[in-house]
Amino acid sequence: MILRTKLNGVAIRGTKSICQRLDDYWLGLKLQKMDIPAIHLVSSNEDLDDDSQNITEALDLYLRLKGEGKDKTFMRTAKRNIEYVLITKT
Repeated sequence: MILRTKLNGVAIRGTKSICQRLDDYWLGLKLQKMDIPAIHLVSSNEDLDDDSQNITEALDLYLRLKGEGKDKTFMRTAKRNIEYVLITKT
């Protein structure tokens, strides 16, 4: 990747950003290969009670309790974060 800048500060920030992204990528690869002891003891979704909330219901409750008087950005960010969780869950 070419940074295309003559400014030292911009180049340093860009380099740090790229290095952080690479570190995150490599950490993700390491964690995928990692053997997790006692993973069989973690409960599955089948163990949940029928009256438990799903994540979208929890979002609705959160927005009702904490979202009153907040701007559109607050609502949009909360919804987007839940979408990220739902995407990575599937």
